[in-house]
Amino acid sequence: MTNSETPIETGISTAAPSTHDLSNVFDALQRPERRTVLSFLHECDADTIELDELGAHVSSRLTGTDEILVRSMLHHHHLPKLADYGFIDYDRTTLEIRPCADVHELLPLFVE
Repeated sequence: MTNSETPIETGISTAAPSTHDLSNVFDALQRPERRTVLSFLHECDADTIELDELGAHVSSRLTGTDEILVRSMLHHHHLPKLADYGFIDYDRTTLEIRPCADVHELLPLFVE
């Protein structure tokens, strides 16, 4: 056990996030598109969201954006980045997005 961890009865580590982890969180939340994606996934009752639905939602929330362009940016840039950081699961073949548990833990950081 390291100094940053405290044993607790539930067995869950209370280690403080590393600088790398915090950098990932800040990078993930840097762009309004990614914040909108995470917020939508948190609010949505469905386990899986399709890219078309997500693209329509994101483009409706961001003024002056074209839905087709938004879908393309989500598919090629924003969703893979969120998946790389472990905030979502993104299947590029089926174009389905699933939130990971971290989305619910991060919500207080980006809800306005």
